[in-house]
Parts: sequence; structure tokens; C-alpha cells
Amino acid sequence: MKIVLEGLGVPSADYYLKQAEIASRLALAEPDPEKARAMHVLALELFDKVARTQPSPPAEPTMPSDIIQRQ
Repeated sequence: MKIVLEGLGVPSADYYLKQAEIASRLALAEPDPEKARAMHVLALELFDKVARTQPSPPAEPTMPSDIIQRQ
């Protein structure tokens, strides 16, 4: 059986950021080192998704500012 979820978009950077913060806090609170390491890795992966979902800053102009262009 295949379930189709319509109307759900791609999660935003805020969603991934909240999930990453939760995973990092769980990693700090986990007494088992193996589970803590797994939660830490998950947090890092989610922080990476935050960086990939945020729009990139506009590129700097490539021409020097002292060049006057004709209009």
C-alpha cells in the first residue's frame, strides 16, 4: 500500500534547525556514549541541511567598481 501526502512541501530551514537543536541536547543528556555519538552525528547532519536549505547570499559583482558602463 502506498500513501501519498499531498500539500506537504519541503521542510524549511527553521524546521531543520529545531530538529538539530533537539538532537544536540539529547546527545548531551544521553549517558550511553554510543547513543550520544549517534545523536551528535544526527545533529550535525541536520545542521548541514539547515545550511543547504537557506538561500545563498547574492554574489559579489565581478567587475571592478571603477569601470563605467555605457547605458
